[in-house]
Order: sequence, then C-alpha cells, then structure tokens
Amino acid sequence: MRVREYVIIPRIAIVGTGERSYKQLQQEFEDNGVEVVAVIKQKRLLAEIDDNLEIDAVYLDIDETNDQDSEFIDKAYQAIEIPMVFSDQTTWHNFGKWARRIAIKLFKSINSELDQENADLKRRQFESKAGEQPHPLRERNNPAVNPDQKVWVLGASLGGPEVVKWFLEQLSGIPKGCFILAQHIGDGFTELLASQLNRASSMTVIPATSGTKIENGVVITAPVEERIMIHPDGVIALAPEQRESLYKPCIDFVMQEVAERYGENSGAIIFSGMGDDGSIGSVAIKEYGGEVWAQDAHTCAISSMPDCARATGTVSFSGTPEELGKKLIETLGGLEDTSDLPGAVNS
Repeated sequence: MRVREYVIIPRIAIVGTGERSYKQLQQEFEDNGVEVVAVIKQKRLLAEIDDNLEIDAVYLDIDETNDQDSEFIDKAYQAIEIPMVFSDQTTWHNFGKWARRIAIKLFKSINSELDQENADLKRRQFESKAGEQPHPLRERNNPAVNPDQKVWVLGASLGGPEVVKWFLEQLSGIPKGCFILAQHIGDGFTELLASQLNRASSMTVIPATSGTKIENGVVITAPVEERIMIHPDGVIALAPEQRESLYKPCIDFVMQEVAERYGENSGAIIFSGMGDDGSIGSVAIKEYGGEVWAQDAHTCAISSMPDCARATGTVSFSGTPEELGKKLIETLGGLEDTSDLPGAVNS
C-alpha cells in the first residue's frame, strides 16, 4: 500500500488465464480507487509475484473453469500469502457494475488493516492541527435567505448506491429538508443513479442542473465534472470544476458549499466508501454549526470514508442506514403535512 494525501491506496495485480485485453478492467479498478501495478499472465504469476512488486492483493480472471485452472488456483493459494479474489465470468455484461463489485471484494480482502490505517492517518493529521487555532462558529458570507431551510449532504463511494437506497427507503413521505447526494461515480451515470433511486424513494430524486431549486423532499445528485454553487435564494448554478481533487464528485467541496450557505441548518451523512473524501467537509459543517453523522463500520462495504470522518472528531452519531434514516426524521422535525395537497386522502 502507499499513501497519497493521507489516503492509503491499495495495489493489486490482475492475473489472466486468457488472451483478452485488460485495459478496460484496469481503468474500472483505478476509477474505483485501486491501483493496478501489474497485469500478469497465469503461467508467469508464481515467477513474477515476488519480483519486487509491492502488491496487496491479486485478482485472478479465469476464462473457463476446468481442472487445469482449479489446479493452478490451489497452487496459487499455497504459494501466495496475500489475498486473492477470482472470477470465472467469461462475458462481462453490465461491465461497470460487475467491476465495482470485484473492486469491493478486493477491498474487503484487505479491508480491516486498510481502513484502520486510513483512519489512523486521518486522526494524526487532524490532531497535529488541533493546536494551531481554535474553531469558533464561523460567520457566513451571503447566508441562505430562507432561515428555516435545512440541507443535508449524503456522501458515498464504493458500496454507496445500495446503502443510500436503503437509507432513502426509511424516509417515507416528505422530510422537512433537502438532500444533495455526492456519490463517487463515472461521468454520465448521475442520471441513471437518480432514476434508480427515484424508484426506491417517496421523494423526488433529480440530477443537479443550473436552476434546480433547493426544496424539501428533494434529493439532488451532484454532477461529476461540474461545481455546485448555491445562491442565497436556494437556486443551484453549475460551473466547470477547476479545483483539484482525487474524487469526482468531491464530497468535501459539496459539503463546504452547503456549510457556508446553510450554517446551523446544514448537515451531512458519510456512507460507505474508500478514501477520506468528506473529512475536510465534516470539519466545515461542524465549524459552521451543522451536524455530521456516519454509517457504522460493520454495515459498510468499505468503511474507510466514515472511519476517516469519525477520526476528525466531528461525527456526533453513527448507525446503520435504517437508524440514520429514523434519527434524521426526528432531527428534521418529522414529515411535511401533505393532507391539503391535491389528491390527498384524509382519513
């Protein structure tokens, strides 16, 4: 493993039994936070695995499951001490989704050590800065015009879509707050994500566009390549993202925007994910008077992101997606009364 800006990046080798190209798979793994340091043919694995390669795990792709492959797997397990994940899938339908699942399995194979080291690094980073200056409640420039509007950021990465869906299912009705979902995802998939979550939620889930309005009962998905800016009147504007970040969309950037605009009415929940995105944003939310929560580690596919948020000392509540949903409804003051809306049925 190596450290990049307080994030531990796992290194893996792809081992193939066939002749197909692994460029697309390599790109998918790297998009999901895994560094591919070698692509090795099966027959060369045992010779090259110890050839000065710093590898944390091996992904073995098998074209066909046969006796020869089974024998090789047995030998590999005996000879290689690092974790191995393998698949015998010969056709890669829905390639992106499948590759993300494999990435999660690779993370899980080295998960506990990796997450602990990430959290320890983040904790040391913030402890070293703790004595630099006090953190009084910060004043906001151009605060939101509506003093009652509450906005929460939902930050997620690997394993996020499933737990966010589960979380949103707990928010039946129209909560007294708006949500901005910053989910690490490939460019062009935010509309698909919004569509999938829309079917699972009683709220309206829409991709962010210039002119989108902050409203209660709405979930807005953050774009990958553009910056979200919120005007004091609650109208969103998008602009090309010029700031540097390892993550797209950057959860920290979205949290900082919401924190400065909504102050004590801002909040964030950090869900499953690899890396430390959301840690800096957690501090911003707290400094402006908002609330920061995180998913508990044992329900995460990868707990590094919520663990790193907790390491900043800003997280006041951790729980399962179900517990987070129920507590959020209580915190927001229940659900909107929709009995007077057209089509409502009064009992």
